[in-house]
Amino acid sequence: METKLISIGGRQKVNPAEVLFLLADINYTLIVFEDGKKAFVATTLGELEKRFIATNYFYRTHRSFLVNLQQIETIEENKVVLKNKTSVLVSRRKREVLWERFYGIA
Repeated sequence: METKLISIGGRQKVNPAEVLFLLADINYTLIVFEDGKKAFVATTLGELEKRFIATNYFYRTHRSFLVNLQQIETIEENKVVLKNKTSVLVSRRKREVLWERFYGIA
């Protein structure tokens, strides 16, 4: 996976390989890392999506979630289960493309 750091606001930068998922909260975004740490940033999910999508390892599974495809363990009907056992919602409209993207790189 890419090791290029991505700016998440201010002077903060993260390695996208270490991110599990991003969760929208109005004009803020919660970033959850594989080591259990979390960052709450004053940037919308839409803005961060533009930065993370460029890595080709992230997919918007739902209006509230952006998920690292490398962290998915299984895809179920309306959710994905990540390697740390966290469940993340998947909208009906996004399910088919997610399936194709996941199995295309896994």
